[in-house]
Amino acid sequence: MTRVSYHARWTDGKKQARHYSSYTLEYPAILLYSVSVQMAASIRYSTERQLRIAIIASALAFALALFALVSCSSGSTHTAPPVRDGVVAVKAAELAEGKPVFFTLAIGGDKIGFFIVRIDGKLESYLDACRKCYPYKKGYRVDGTALECVYCGVHYPMKELKGGLGSCSPVILPGGQEGGEYLIPVETIRETWQKLQSGGMI
Repeated sequence: MTRVSYHARWTDGKKQARHYSSYTLEYPAILLYSVSVQMAASIRYSTERQLRIAIIASALAFALALFALVSCSSGSTHTAPPVRDGVVAVKAAELAEGKPVFFTLAIGGDKIGFFIVRIDGKLESYLDACRKCYPYKKGYRVDGTALECVYCGVHYPMKELKGGLGSCSPVILPGGQEGGEYLIPVETIRETWQKLQSGGMI
């Protein structure tokens, strides 16, 4: 091991006395200490960075899970319907031939999707769910002049909604037109939804 001594000479100008101070440095020890400090700092930075990434990833995963839980009660989330005295009341004039209008009604902790459509001049209403594919909570979407089950891809011409295709058919939601409005009691929507959830035939 190499040792280097530094000698400082001190003179008082009269006595010419010499005093020596010796400082011994060990280069390998200093080098090892320096490397250790740098490694510790690097490890600490890496650990903190990994922790930050893990926290961000966990927050994103939680947000996505929460979004899925909130938005998937019944298919997609649509505009809330107008409700008056416990009854959904939609202006009939706003419902065009063969153009389903989708709504989402919040009842308790559920968000229940349904739609109203005019077929051959007559208004009909259905849950945004079918008997077979309901558990997947995908609902329907409009594809030209047909309605498509998002999960299984089955298409129904608008005029054949009541019959559907096998067990994959829309769930009928009882309602009726009075004057210039199409009315569906909120209680009817709740009961129909609960019956579907319980597996009852509708």
